[in-house]
Amino acid sequence: GELHSRAMPIASALRIVLQGISSEDSFDRAELESRVRARFPALTSEVPRRPDLDAMVLAAAPGISWAENRRRYLFAGSAAGSSGVPSYHTRIPLPRSKDEDRIASDIERILRISSRDHTYRGLGIPMGYSDRVAEYLVSAFGATHIDITDFVLQRLRDIAAEEGLPWDEILAADAGSAADRAELKDMVAGVIPDLVDAVNAGPGPVLLTDLSTLAAYGQLPVLFSWADINATTAHAVWSLIPQPDEAGGGPGPRVDHETFPRSGPEQFVQLGVDDLAVLRRLAEHVTRAALGVGETV
Repeated sequence: GELHSRAMPIASALRIVLQGISSEDSFDRAELESRVRARFPALTSEVPRRPDLDAMVLAAAPGISWAENRRRYLFAGSAAGSSGVPSYHTRIPLPRSKDEDRIASDIERILRISSRDHTYRGLGIPMGYSDRVAEYLVSAFGATHIDITDFVLQRLRDIAAEEGLPWDEILAADAGSAADRAELKDMVAGVIPDLVDAVNAGPGPVLLTDLSTLAAYGQLPVLFSWADINATTAHAVWSLIPQPDEAGGGPGPRVDHETFPRSGPEQFVQLGVDDLAVLRRLAEHVTRAALGVGETV
């Protein structure tokens, strides 16, 4: 959050949060409230209910209004609302690429915009598909894949080799005494700056998988390094979040019962099996193009 008065009027907070949003942006009251709380966590005033909220939103972002049929606020003539992907950049439309002209799916649009605007996204995917989805994103978007468990283990191996520590003892510490586990936790914390450097080095977009290791050792908050919407990032950062099949649906933005760090609801995107099929086709398209093979009919 930023330094701000706890007693700031909610209308002022809305003007700051909605300043410079894209004409393709859309949101409902709950999403807007989440953005306000992420930006101003100590604020005492609350986002009002509709219809009182309508006038405040219009004053903060002229041209936007409540669309009853979409149950969202959106700009007149906007195609937003289907994806709900916000952009905190200029409203002046950027030149469209040939790829953007042919986009027909929400997930491709979400990822291309994220790649272009260097934003942070958590991607909820069906359990058991992490490896395949990672391959699709590397092929289709040129993503740099970092498996966090592999990265941490390799750095720990390097430390063990440098300091002459038996590798078997380091592995056994995870199931050892409280003191052993605390020491291992400190070792993992010591390699997290290397992970941050690797993600920032890219090239982007950077794709992170196996976030469970971060959750297990209390290091999941490091993701706030890229979740902060006010931070300048060199490229997009995406994280895959497997969704166990649970009654009532998957857990959403959670990693092993820990909350996935984010600054707003738009930073988590749930993918279904249809979205995975889109990514597979995109990866196949890029591979064929690289090999000079035409599309099959």
